[in-house]
Amino acid sequence: MIKCLLAFPLLILCIHQSAAEEGDIQGVIWTQEEEASLLTPDQHKVAFRDVVLEKVLTRLIQSVLENSRVGPQFTRLPIELIVPDPLVLQDISFQRAQSGLFDINFKAWNLLLSGLQSFRVKNLHVLRHLGLNDVRVVVQLETTLDLEGSYALEGTGLSLLPLSGNGSLDIKIEDFLITGEEYLVLKDNKLYIREPDIQTTDQDLNVNLENLMGAGLVGDVANSILESVGEDLLFNNRNLLSELLIGKVYKIVNDFLNA
Repeated sequence: MIKCLLAFPLLILCIHQSAAEEGDIQGVIWTQEEEASLLTPDQHKVAFRDVVLEKVLTRLIQSVLENSRVGPQFTRLPIELIVPDPLVLQDISFQRAQSGLFDINFKAWNLLLSGLQSFRVKNLHVLRHLGLNDVRVVVQLETTLDLEGSYALEGTGLSLLPLSGNGSLDIKIEDFLITGEEYLVLKDNKLYIREPDIQTTDQDLNVNLENLMGAGLVGDVANSILESVGEDLLFNNRNLLSELLIGKVYKIVNDFLNA
């Protein structure tokens, strides 16, 4: 869910308060280092959950989704924070083959991805260590996505039989899961922020290609084509949400600190 990034100013505020008596943040360092390397051994060996902040962040995510669903004309949030749904994807084309089963050229266009406003919080944990100079957040957001558009396919099946198809495509992605992990550590009046780490997984793909035709297009051939098309479409767009999210992380944190 792209706009849960509103949480980052709140996390920065929590860290900032820890150093209020020592002075303001003197710089921001984006890093891939493990959090343990930025804490002392005594700090790192004692960790606890911040349940209050967990509830606040969960409600914040829910509020962004609720405001997105009512549309830009009724939302109480800035328009740029609204979750787009559907999301327009780029046209795609690829060639795929499985020995003895099929060899196809595939194109798809007018692709729309729906279900982004239906994300729900599956898990959200906030950890802090001794000294309260850090905040670590792990969040999992889950939804069912629908990918719709148009396609054209040409090729052969079983090494020699002609295959073709054109029309609408529909792919349902069950239990699509985004997992994000982030930490902020205040050390020597510098704010260390982990470079965004976003992972996506899914449980099941249901692919429907209208007017897919070919002699002998049954059983393993048809199933393999549908599976290959679904996996390729998902693979080519899997990083789209992650890239959008990562870009927003940088923008919101930098805008907040430079305000």
